[in-house]
Amino acid sequence: MSRPPQTTMVVTPVATETIQASALGTEFGRQLETVMTVPGVLGVVLSDDRGYAIDYVFDPKRMTVLDVQLIGAQLGQPMQQLMEVAGRRGMGDVVVVTESPQRRLVCSTIAQEYILAAMLEHEANLALAMRRFDTILVRLRTLLEG
Repeated sequence: MSRPPQTTMVVTPVATETIQASALGTEFGRQLETVMTVPGVLGVVLSDDRGYAIDYVFDPKRMTVLDVQLIGAQLGQPMQQLMEVAGRRGMGDVVVVTESPQRRLVCSTIAQEYILAAMLEHEANLALAMRRFDTILVRLRTLLEG
């Protein structure tokens, strides 16, 4: 009698990325989480005009809580000054991208009082990150301006 051929089932684990949740769980933070879905984004923060973090999301394996909060705090003053100049020139809210060989920093003002900033690995897909960034800018503007 011949035996039927033996079938071997191979199960390959599916890699799942853990989506980072906002630190404070606010509606603003839930919007920030969408930028974190872009591979290579290290952290995103929404700060007020004094540099205090309203909410933030970050990858704790690649960035610390203090790092993400400092991004918003340190960008507050220069972005406020840039916003004043942009306002006088009729530009409205501006988006600034700063690059180094290792990282990219994307930030914008919202409703003339808030700063949205994201830190990315240099290899991150900037076009995708900017699309998500622009989308949440609109959503946050709607939330903040009523």
